[in-house]
Amino acid sequence: MSKGLKIYAVVVVLIIAALLANWLWVPGDVRAINRQLAADEYLAAYPYPFRVLRIEGQTAVVSTPRSAVVSVPQMIKAIDPALDGASITDPAYLQAQQALADHQAYAAAKVVETETIKQVIWELDRSWLRAHGIEWVE
Repeated sequence: MSKGLKIYAVVVVLIIAALLANWLWVPGDVRAINRQLAADEYLAAYPYPFRVLRIEGQTAVVSTPRSAVVSVPQMIKAIDPALDGASITDPAYLQAQQALADHQAYAAAKVVETETIKQVIWELDRSWLRAHGIEWVE
C-alpha cells in the first residue's frame, strides 16, 4: 500500500469516527433532563418513554408518538395492546387517548421546569413507531 493511500485511509477513518461521535454524543443538559423524566414515577409507569432529543437555545425538542400523520388507533394499540380491535368510541380507548395527552402535557411541564428551558416542541418518534410496526405518510 502506498504512503498516499495510507494517509487517505487514515483521513477517511478519522472523518467517519468524528461523524459517529457527533451523532452518538448526547449533551449533558439533555442527559440530565432525560434522567429526571425517567426517574419520575408518573412518567416511568407509562408505556411510552418521553425524552428530550435535543435543546435548541431555550427550546427542548421532545419525542412523541402523536402526529396528524400517524394512525391514532395503531399508536394507541402499541401503547396499550389490550385495545387491539377496540372501537374508537370505546370508553377505554378514549381513556387511553386522554392518558397519552395527560402524560405528554406532564412531560412538557417537567421539561419546562428546567431553568434554561422556556418551551417544548414535539418531534415524531419515528424509531419508536417503526419498532412497533406503525407506518405513516408525511
